[in-house]
Amino acid sequence: MKIDPAAVRALRERRAWSQEQLAEVAGLSVRTVQRVETGGGASLDTRMALAAALEVTPAELCMEDPDAPRSAGSASDTAPGTPPADQEFRTAIIVVGVAIVFLLSLLVGFLVGRDFADKADREDCIAAGRTDCR
Repeated sequence: MKIDPAAVRALRERRAWSQEQLAEVAGLSVRTVQRVETGGGASLDTRMALAAALEVTPAELCMEDPDAPRSAGSASDTAPGTPPADQEFRTAIIVVGVAIVFLLSLLVGFLVGRDFADKADREDCIAAGRTDCR
């Protein structure tokens, strides 16, 4: 992956640093910073130094290769703050599972309650001396 010149420039400007200041903090030459910000290549060491100076991960400085195949559900396919599709599916499964458990517990509660009520009615009927108790 190549370094994204716009990302480096934006991170530098967010700190209100000049190219000279970024070069000094990163331990690089001013020419190297200029080359990176104009779209030139950079070594892994340069990327690591810039990332450390700008307090970001090296991956945040890289731009995605437009020719590289994109995997379905990768974090780069979704907007920031949006969970990947597989996470949304898992969440939906959990919600449906909780709803099913809730409904089953209501059904069991109803059936058990009805059985207790029938038993109490039967006992009252027998206690009353009736013979038609069911």
